Amino acid sequence: MNKLEILIGNIRFWVNQEGYEFYWNQVNEGQWEPGTFSVFDSNINNETLYIDIGGWIGSTSLYGAQLAKKTLTLEPDPIAFKRLQENVDLNLNILSHDKLKLINLALWSKETSITLIPSINFGDSSSSILRLSKDVDENHFKDKSLNVKTLTFNKLLKQVNLEEYNKVFVKIDIEGAEYYLIDFLLKNLLEVKANLLVSTHPWLLQQKSKISFIKRIKQAFEHWKFCQKIKKHKFKLITGNKNFPYIPIINSIGWVLIGKMHQDILAIPLNLDK
Repeated sequence: MNKLEILIGNIRFWVNQEGYEFYWNQVNEGQWEPGTFSVFDSNINNETLYIDIGGWIGSTSLYGAQLAKKTLTLEPDPIAFKRLQENVDLNLNILSHDKLKLINLALWSKETSITLIPSINFGDSSSSILRLSKDVDENHFKDKSLNVKTLTFNKLLKQVNLEEYNKVFVKIDIEGAEYYLIDFLLKNLLEVKANLLVSTHPWLLQQKSKISFIKRIKQAFEHWKFCQKIKKHKFKLITGNKNFPYIPIINSIGWVLIGKMHQDILAIPLNLDK
């Protein structure tokens, strides 16, 4: 084990950096998603239930759990989950298992099994239900995919007493599956008046389209529809890192023309936006 102390603002924790040295150095240098931690600071406090959907190896969970009253983290990738457990165990002096609960399942619309495929290897943060295998050999493909069990949002919430919390904050980073999960999740989020930070991955949509420009147009349209669904449920959209209004059509056009857009979206129920 190669222990490393991580310092993000005033939040400290320890991790096993072995195999992830470059990533954890980026975190320590403030180069990995500083806007995400800024959103956490503004949306999580000691009365918050924080739900981390796609916790990977622990940076967002170990940070957010020190701000929140309780944290529930879901991570279905078995390799990432093992390292997540190791990193949490290194911090039991500041975070008990009662305060930060880890769940080795994927969030989905029903209790079933879904297939994950990584870009290169499991544990590298790229595992997705949308990713296509680059391997032609079917026998090798079997080693590059994995069926994981799922959990619904309502079943997840049964693990806590919502009356103990004044606020619910949900972070979703699930490599493209957000575009499919959102249909089933929005009503649940609205019922508990949750703020949502979602990381979008439009490049994983429309993978079977062959012409790159046409693919981008289709991806942009899917992303625009995704944003409209959130707005239809009376959420206000804000850019996750700049706290500006998130304008779906502008971001969709940006994706078509230059392949860039604001990846993180903060969605706040309008009745809480005062």
